[in-house]
Amino acid sequence: MDPVRDAETETDFSSSQPITPESEWKRLFHAENHAETIKEMGLEGRLRSGMAFRSVCWRIFLGCLPEKRSDWEEKVRESRRAYEATKKMFIDDPRKNMESTDLSLSVNNPLSQDTDSPWNLHFQDENLKKEIMQDVQRTFPELEFFEAVTVQEMQLNILFCYAKGDPKISYRQGMHELLAPILFVLDSDKRI
Repeated sequence: MDPVRDAETETDFSSSQPITPESEWKRLFHAENHAETIKEMGLEGRLRSGMAFRSVCWRIFLGCLPEKRSDWEEKVRESRRAYEATKKMFIDDPRKNMESTDLSLSVNNPLSQDTDSPWNLHFQDENLKKEIMQDVQRTFPELEFFEAVTVQEMQLNILFCYAKGDPKISYRQGMHELLAPILFVLDSDKRI
């Protein structure tokens, strides 16, 4: 069963024409009230697994895309810049900041247990990453997609940045299972 091929040969109930990615895009996103339409379709189970633009629908459902289609491209660029800045802020190597800190060597060294030590924080972060990676490596083992090192690194980075950005919640076991379907759908759209 190939969901991509099935989607291409499936017919739209309102016409006898096969659904192509172009016709599906128009049907889903060219209506004036497209956000409401796709939300209704989702609630009714009419966003089938083989459809070409599930990730766009999810982005709308999750509030990652504004309602106005003409603003989508800029919003995606802005979100990517924000994510890169977040990664830069949280995924850090303390050796990079050695010259920029005013801390004494009694604090700024790998053996320091001082709470202000960048190394102490680095080792705490490494422990958090190990905890996250342990779950990430168990993500849907029956799907080859989740075995790819790049996908596992992506999951690790996203979950780690989330944990650092919201330390009250941090990382909880099972968060990887919430992230996984989103990444899978984004990748599936990319291949269509």
